[in-house]
This record gives sequence, C-alpha cells and structure tokens, in this order.
Amino acid sequence: MEIASFCDDPQQHLTSEQRRWLSPPSRGAEMAATCGWSLNRLLVKTAFRVKIEGLGNLPSQPPYLLTPNHSSSLDPPLLAAALPNRVLHNTYWIARRGAVMRSVVTRRLSRWGHAIPFDRRRDGMSALAAAAFLLQQGRNVVWFPEGRRTDDGSLQPFKFGVGALLDQFEIPAVPIHIRGAFDALPPGTRWPRLRAKLVIRFGEPYRAPRGDSTEEDVDRYQLLADHLREAVAALAV
Repeated sequence: MEIASFCDDPQQHLTSEQRRWLSPPSRGAEMAATCGWSLNRLLVKTAFRVKIEGLGNLPSQPPYLLTPNHSSSLDPPLLAAALPNRVLHNTYWIARRGAVMRSVVTRRLSRWGHAIPFDRRRDGMSALAAAAFLLQQGRNVVWFPEGRRTDDGSLQPFKFGVGALLDQFEIPAVPIHIRGAFDALPPGTRWPRLRAKLVIRFGEPYRAPRGDSTEEDVDRYQLLADHLREAVAALAV
C-alpha cells in the first residue's frame, strides 16, 4: 500500500482503539490533564537538576512535530515538564501500546495526557495514520523518530516515518535533544538517580526542502529523516 495513503486519508487506517482515544476529551479530562502536567513539572524539577534551552524555537502556530531522541523512559515526562501548558493542551503523543496499557493507572494518565497508542508488532503503520490525523486537525505531535529506546545511549538511525510526515504535510519539525536521561535511568533500572543533571535542548525548526525530486517515496522520506537526525545530533554538542 502507498505510504502516502496513510497521510492522505488517515481515518481509514486507524484502529478502533485509536479512534476511541482520539475522541475529543471532556472538560473534566482536560482539567485533570492540566493538574497532571503541573504535578509532573514539579516532580521533575524537584527530583532532577533540569536545564531547558531553546524553548523560544517552538513555532508560534501549530501544527508541528516535536522530535526528541529517545534514550530513557524518562524522556516523555521530561519533555512534558519542559513544555508550557498552552502547548501541551494542543499536543499529542504517539506512544507504544505496551507502555500506556500496563495498568489501569497508566491507561488513565496516558489518556488524560493525550497519548495515542499503537502496537509496533501488529499495526505499526497505524502510528503514521494517527499522527497524520492529528496534524490534519491542527494538533502538534510528539514523534520519537528512532522508533524505539536506545540500548546504549547513542542516537540511533531515524525511521522513514518522520520523513513521510514532513514531506506530506509541509510542516516544521522541532529537533529536541535530551541529555543525561540515559545515565539517570538506564534500561532495566527501576528507579532513577535523583538530582541527576539533565539538559533538554530545543533546536531551530527543520522544514523539508520543497521542489522536484527524483527519489522514490521511501528514499525521499528516509533522506529527510536523516537530515532531521543531523539536526538532533548537533544539539548534543
């Protein structure tokens, strides 16, 4: 199937579960989300020494992609703590189903926090459809371009999916690098190292160059993903 079809008509590729999670939140759910984000911000700033740089690089108008590296389970709460509530209210997270469905508590918190689940083993392309649907609605989307958490702390290759979104929607992607999260909570570790120094750095928005291309779709998408990876890698310096 053409990859572009997941962006052109994403609704037909959504799972029934995603349709439920994409339904508009109630007023009560949004109030709970605001409280949750504020509490998360307080906990992160109390538990760690956090430095946030480049927040002014966020575009003034949605939609756009937020594309951080993924080195630790701490990455989502750290990024959420760095973003202001006005941005979070219009931002959704494409999240691995296993992470958000672990328990009744994680399901509820993830739903309030605007997470949209996908199963990487069974319907990975539905993640692309969910992101496309949200972008069509004018929402921002957090997309981890590596596709999975790194095992050794290094920045992995980016998957072509983020390139497809950049190409199809002509929107900016904000490169983000989170430094120190891997050491604070490596894979297989249950509890984080408190007071660890963490740096969350936002780079200048990246836009896919327009114009005629002789590349095949997947090759073009991968090239864009590779360029975005360079922008994220540059923030690690």
